[in-house]
Amino acid sequence: MKKKFISVTMFCALIASSPVWVGCSDYDDDIANLQSQVDALKQTVDVSTAEALKALQEAQAALQEDINELTAGKADAQAVKDLQETVAALQTAITENDITKIGELSSQVSELIAQVNGIEGDLDKTQSDLQQQKTELEGKVNSLRADLEKAIADKADQATVDSIKSELDTAVTNLTDVENRLVEVEKWIKNNGQELAKLTANVSQINNLIAKISEEAATTISDPAILAAIKALPTTVSSLTTLQQQIGKETEAGSILYRLAALEEWKNTIVTELLTGTGYSSFADICQDIKELQEALTGSGSETPGVDPSDPGLVEQFNALKAEMAKFDMIQSVVYIPNLTSTEEGGYLLKSSVLKVYNEKLTTADKYETVAQGIASNKIQFRVSPASKANDFIGENAKYTLTFDGSLISKKSFSKVKTAGDPVLVDAESGIIEYSVETEIGENEIWAVCAVIKAVDPQPAEGEESTGSTKDNTDLTTTYFKATRVTDKVKTIEITNDNSSATSLPYMNPDGSNSMLDYSKNRKVVGKAEDGTVIVEDMVGEYGVPTTISYELSTLTNDDKSDDNWFKIENGQLTLPNASNAMIGRKVTVTPVADFGSFQLKAPAYKEVTIARRVVEHDVQETKELTWNKDIQFIALSSDEMDEIIKATELSRGDFMELIDENEPADLTKLCLMTGKDILEKMPAATDKVANDNTLYIVVPAKMNTGEAKKLDITLKEENSSTTRTDSYIIHVNVSQMQYPVTVIEKNPVRWNQDGQTIEYTPQIEWEKGTTDIVASMNNVFNAKDLFADYEELNKQANDLGFKLVVEIKDNATIKGVTYNNANRTLTYDKSQYEGDNVSLVIYLDYNGKKIAETYCEISVQKLSGTWKNPTEMAMTVYDLSKTYNVSTGAEWVDFAGRTIWKDGAVVETTKDDKGNWKSKFSKDPFSTMVYGMTAPSFAIVNPHTGKVDDYKDKYVIVDSKTGVVTFDENATQSGFDAAHTVTIRISADSPWGAIENMNVGESGYYVDVTFTIGKGASNNYKGEM
Repeated sequence: MKKKFISVTMFCALIASSPVWVGCSDYDDDIANLQSQVDALKQTVDVSTAEALKALQEAQAALQEDINELTAGKADAQAVKDLQETVAALQTAITENDITKIGELSSQVSELIAQVNGIEGDLDKTQSDLQQQKTELEGKVNSLRADLEKAIADKADQATVDSIKSELDTAVTNLTDVENRLVEVEKWIKNNGQELAKLTANVSQINNLIAKISEEAATTISDPAILAAIKALPTTVSSLTTLQQQIGKETEAGSILYRLAALEEWKNTIVTELLTGTGYSSFADICQDIKELQEALTGSGSETPGVDPSDPGLVEQFNALKAEMAKFDMIQSVVYIPNLTSTEEGGYLLKSSVLKVYNEKLTTADKYETVAQGIASNKIQFRVSPASKANDFIGENAKYTLTFDGSLISKKSFSKVKTAGDPVLVDAESGIIEYSVETEIGENEIWAVCAVIKAVDPQPAEGEESTGSTKDNTDLTTTYFKATRVTDKVKTIEITNDNSSATSLPYMNPDGSNSMLDYSKNRKVVGKAEDGTVIVEDMVGEYGVPTTISYELSTLTNDDKSDDNWFKIENGQLTLPNASNAMIGRKVTVTPVADFGSFQLKAPAYKEVTIARRVVEHDVQETKELTWNKDIQFIALSSDEMDEIIKATELSRGDFMELIDENEPADLTKLCLMTGKDILEKMPAATDKVANDNTLYIVVPAKMNTGEAKKLDITLKEENSSTTRTDSYIIHVNVSQMQYPVTVIEKNPVRWNQDGQTIEYTPQIEWEKGTTDIVASMNNVFNAKDLFADYEELNKQANDLGFKLVVEIKDNATIKGVTYNNANRTLTYDKSQYEGDNVSLVIYLDYNGKKIAETYCEISVQKLSGTWKNPTEMAMTVYDLSKTYNVSTGAEWVDFAGRTIWKDGAVVETTKDDKGNWKSKFSKDPFSTMVYGMTAPSFAIVNPHTGKVDDYKDKYVIVDSKTGVVTFDENATQSGFDAAHTVTIRISADSPWGAIENMNVGESGYYVDVTFTIGKGASNNYKGEM
């Protein structure tokens, strides 16, 4: 026991000092990240075993009910039992891929199907019962549709309409279920044995899946094979349908199968990469070696006690395993990330920049002088794997160094590429680090450069001895990228700033201080090539030059050199040392000059600046209340407020009143100041609003909307006189937020009650005169006024108060087949053009550009297309070619209310019989634009090569495009058919009013396909049995 205890102790110590268990439990951040994504996916997928079993068991029970009904009256027959047992055995043979058994059992199944077809059962009674249910439900549906039409015509309340609709929907659903069941039973009667074999095979497949899932005993299912098998099952119950939709297809992006397949591929790629060079084919092999070594050391798993830890073979084995596992605690790879913001070399270019500037004084042929080396560091990034190792590059105790190595592509020697400063951890989760890199590449040199990563040898702390821990032998290189020298040759410069386009400068600021124009604000020196294109956006930022910028002033005005004494510029700031109104009108032009040490370069001059008169500003302290008004408003200023304004202008009262007169607008359409007396001269009817004296009023134009503004600015402009030192006076008036008289749009609660709601528009049926059930036409106009609780009142308020009630199609979108009349607020649907799209309406109150109470809704049209009933024979085989055949027999199209609009290849008749009774429910062609504007069914042979209806003509079969009557080409009547000849006849229809129930959706409308076959041996004088 003691020996065994020592073995275990030694083993634990070895483990504690090695990275072995990092390799087996959490050996790599990428694998750990992968597992977390797998777990997250499973949680998202949530295909639990319990849910799958429940769905499969429900599907099995439903199929068994079908089998019971299918075999009713003959379930005890031996052939029926044998067929079910043989099909189950065949299914097992298919699963096990037993080729011999598959062949034998397939033959037996065919024979038993023929025997079962010959045994009578109880399906005929089932068919009769279903037919009776169908008749009863059809009567109920017709009655409810009539009730619905009457309720709509009588404009019944919405609750009554909704109640009838709900009951009608239930009845239609029940009728559809019965019709589908009847079709299924009729198919069972015709092919009893085949259907029994098919159902039995499905049950067998489900049983096999239930058994396999139960054996796994897991809480969730992630095996793609099992999921794919579930997906392939025929859908019989809603729970199975939901499960299959959740699983999706392996080729369907976003589905469970697709995501599992992608995840598996990703995982395999990573594992393969990590195992490269370890001598192992999988992590499981490594862990198995560790397990065997542990058992050898402890004696667990056998009767042999723990081995001697000094055994040389054991030590060698353990050391070898430690060495392999240590690789998984080292950096696996460091990859250069291209600079995706640079288009040069696809992001693989590291530049060493040199600046040359044109110096006309040079005597050399090339007059470009080198003035600076680029100072802006290149930023380059690397991805470290595993990601956790990225942290080991950062900080004072970094475990790894990064340097550069290069191979010269040109003929000169390598200069220098080095890191500048400490690296930055950009994204710890992804393992991305960033370095600033300085480059000094010689002229005409191009280098292929890679980063070299080596581990830092750990140094023991002072006073401590080395622990002798495993040495990290990391020595990696990244992918190569290009490093080269780039020369920017600048011919001309431009020195930009925020004020380079200024053209005026007041001689004095509004507060009385000296004015100044700052040409240094956000200043940049821009370098341009010989052709004028910009090649350096910021020379100072990229190269550190020029270090000095001076300015030249050009101030001559009418040869008066005394102007030179009026302006001064220092550090880019233009000032007026002797500011006074005498300077008004004087001009100055500033030209910047860049100093490059041995020479200077002038930039283009800035725009000429003219000294302007001052601007005086004044705030009216009291906040004025503003309310929306369609008429002009007048806000009186108190005598104290008027005195304060006059005082701020430094004008006499008389001069101020003249200033008011000078700025009086001609038609009062602008914000201004006026006296009451002047207002009454222009608007004598305003006596109830203003006093007939010199009281000062703020005149607010009609329908002026200040919105959220806190201040209004009224500008009083002085006449342009040389004796006037002020350009203008700006009066700031504090105002409240604009108040609006109407801020709510009340919705019609019968139609809608919340923003964004979809509102169903039911076109109004117009009855033939003197009738209440014969359709003469259908209205195609939706009135948007019905959306309002009281449209007329709201529209009247808009007219009275001067705002607009806006009802418009969102974004002014064009909806094919829909026209909006803003004057009438109506949507008109063109029955020949409309394609069923919803119309988005936006409604709001418009206060001169300000939208108030904005709301919106979707207008959809009731699905009016109705239901299609297939022809009696969807697969017709004929032998007597002397006859004609009609593939439309039994086909019928009924509208949304159950009224027949087309039957047996013809539109219903719209006339009366001899007794004065209408022959149908329509007095006008239901396919005309007066009624539905739908496209009547047409017939054509599908091109077998394209699968589409085109100009294809079959060599034997001719079908009438309107009636569906089939005749035969002369080639057919003269041909002997040694083999059957089959064509597909497509019945096509279309409607602007939504889907046609029971029809397939195609590129150009709706359709169903009928198979028409000329049987083997068919002829023009066929005498045999068909």
